[in-house]
Amino acid sequence: MQLIIPSRIKFIFCSKFVKPSFEHILMMIGKHIRELREDKGMLLRELAAILKIDAAMLSKMERGKRPFREEDLEILSNALNESKEELYTKWLADKALRATNYEHFQSKALELALSICINDKLNYPD
Repeated sequence: MQLIIPSRIKFIFCSKFVKPSFEHILMMIGKHIRELREDKGMLLRELAAILKIDAAMLSKMERGKRPFREEDLEILSNALNESKEELYTKWLADKALRATNYEHFQSKALELALSICINDKLNYPD
């Protein structure tokens, strides 16, 4: 099987891979949520109340210390007027990186997963 990866994506896997710390892995969705919340002028405690969690937990989630739950995504989408697709994509990317963090063959595994997603769309429902 030949792997076909678009050139715009190849640079990610061809460059020397630096393993981020656990907190940095979870920053993609957390940073995005914080930016959306602040842009709306919403206080941390207000969004935490909507999610039915305490403000300290949401703070940890935004800083990458704790992961967001999948069930939070639809609530966040509605509360922050952000597309579910955008939030789910960042959440899944964080999840994939977290699952492979510190694995010796992380970049090769992610490259293979990406090529399957790109080349074998018939097996993935929209």
